[in-house]
Amino acid sequence: MKPKKKTPVIKAWLPWYGDDFYGSFAVKSMSLEEEAVYHRWIWTAWCDNKCSLPCEDAALRKLSAGFGGDLSRLLSCWYLGDDNRLYNERLLALWQEAKEISRKATESVNERWRHVRSTNVDTNTIRSEVRPLYSSHPSSSPSSSSDSKPKSHTDEESLRGEHAPPASLADVRVGEKSVEKKKAANGAADFDAFWLAYPNKTGGLAARKAWNKTKHRPQLVVLLAAIDKQRHSKRWTEGKIPNPAKWLEEGRWKDTPPERPPAPERKLVL
Repeated sequence: MKPKKKTPVIKAWLPWYGDDFYGSFAVKSMSLEEEAVYHRWIWTAWCDNKCSLPCEDAALRKLSAGFGGDLSRLLSCWYLGDDNRLYNERLLALWQEAKEISRKATESVNERWRHVRSTNVDTNTIRSEVRPLYSSHPSSSPSSSSDSKPKSHTDEESLRGEHAPPASLADVRVGEKSVEKKKAANGAADFDAFWLAYPNKTGGLAARKAWNKTKHRPQLVVLLAAIDKQRHSKRWTEGKIPNPAKWLEEGRWKDTPPERPPAPERKLVL
């Protein structure tokens, strides 16, 4: 038997804000050692299933990692609950809010998981239902059925190709994702080739965004040919090369640079 998949559980996190735990005078007047113990107490209570601490002195000393000083200033930030445990008022409020957010997130994940499982079609079930449709091909008339010859293996393959069973929803999604990944990889490789050929290498991130956003962009070969042609224009040789993002966004590969006038002939005077 296959092991059952565990239901994902979103654990609560501690939204740590300075004003919540360091705003009181008692905390501000603590020494560095007391502040470290105070910090450990908060995290220990947060990991507790009630967000609390034991009130026994021995247990608190153990949590304090050998702190031998007075605990009165630390205890002033906590109050004793009805269950004889210590609570921090602000920490408990944050803990309850985080637990509620975690509960809603877990329910949302479980609902999506149930939906995926309900729409996941078993391919074996589809094949068992569709196979009888193409296992025998009905003829057009009784006379033709008596004269018809048994189909060859090639005919069966062509028939199966015409009446192929539909793929499951999960297979279609996997296929779409693989196609999208291939397109993204090809697009990244084409941009790298464009970036290598373009002489003005400024604004790389903006150029990549423009590359992905530009619609009706021609093939890479056309872009490289345009760059090679404009490279020898007067404007580009003078260093007036537009940045690559602007060149892509404005479709500057369509520009036809003016031809340079022929250089005047120099006559040799003797």
